[in-house]
Parts: sequence; C-alpha cells; structure tokens
Amino acid sequence: FGVNSIDVSGTKQQKNIIENLTGAERDKFLDYKKRTAEVFHEINEGFKSVQETAEKSGIKFSEILSPKRKGDARTIEKVKTEEKGVWDNIKDMNRGTFVVKDIKDIPKVVDLIKDRMNVVRLKNRIANPTKEGYRDVLINVELANGTQGEIQLLLPEMKKAKNDLHKYFEITRTLTEKQKTEGLSL
Repeated sequence: FGVNSIDVSGTKQQKNIIENLTGAERDKFLDYKKRTAEVFHEINEGFKSVQETAEKSGIKFSEILSPKRKGDARTIEKVKTEEKGVWDNIKDMNRGTFVVKDIKDIPKVVDLIKDRMNVVRLKNRIANPTKEGYRDVLINVELANGTQGEIQLLLPEMKKAKNDLHKYFEITRTLTEKQKTEGLSL
C-alpha cells in the first residue's frame, strides 16, 4: 500500500477503528505515513552501518530483522488508544531488530547506534523487565524530519519467547486498550 492509502487488514477492533476515522483523522494519518516514509532510508542506512561495524568487530547476531514499517491498522489503533491522537508520539513506525547472541555485546551495539544515529530514548528492559518478565533494549532515534524510529535489541531466548507468546500479548493489549477506551472494569 502506498502513502496515499490505508491498508485495512488487521484485527476486528483495528478495522472498526479505521472505519470510524473522521476525514481529518484520515488526513493526519496519511500525512504522518508520508513523513515517516520519506525518512525510512535514514533508519535503514544507520541500521546497516551498525550491522556492518558490529560484524567486523566480532559481534554475532543470531537474527537480524531489517527495518520495516509498522502496519497501518496497528499504527492507527495505537495512536487512537495509547497516544491520545498525537501522531508524532508513535516512535516505532520505522523499526528494526538485532538479535544479539551474547548479552555482553548489547552495550557495544548500543554504543554503535549512539555513534551513528541521533538517540533520543533508550529503554533498558533487560535491566528493568516488564511485569510479565519481558526483556529487551529499545532505542528510539530521531530522524531528519523530527519523526522517530526504533531499534530493538533482543537475546535469542527472548526472541523465541516473544514469538511463542506474541498472540497472547496481542490479546492482553487489546483487552487493556478496550478497558481504557470503553471504561470497562475488569
């Protein structure tokens, strides 16, 4: 799907949110989508530079998920339910992941990212895991036009757990968002 249209594939809740967008909300999303598409090359180039330098220095990755764009349906759902309608609060429209084989190499990869990109937030959930025990490092980088991208660092064991449990995470997230937006008491 191009920057002038909305991909409506997604969950039932996401499709419902898209169907209920006002004209102004649709225009704001398409503008945001266009702005983030304009700088996608920037996160991609920074990501490749980090990967090349890391590999030359002996850092091993078990998997590399090159930058891609967050889906339209999830982006719209997120801005409506978590970000109070503020599109620039979305920090992961352009995002990629390094699965780092050895935990001791994560600080080295963080430093490589800091050397090559404008890091504006670092969230160390290896040191401070979520209440469910999820651990990663999220690094948000500011791109030339002020939008942000995200690079995630995972260990292989957490990547496997993430893949195995993602369906349950999505269900929990949807219920939590529904509770907030509809004032449900659970």
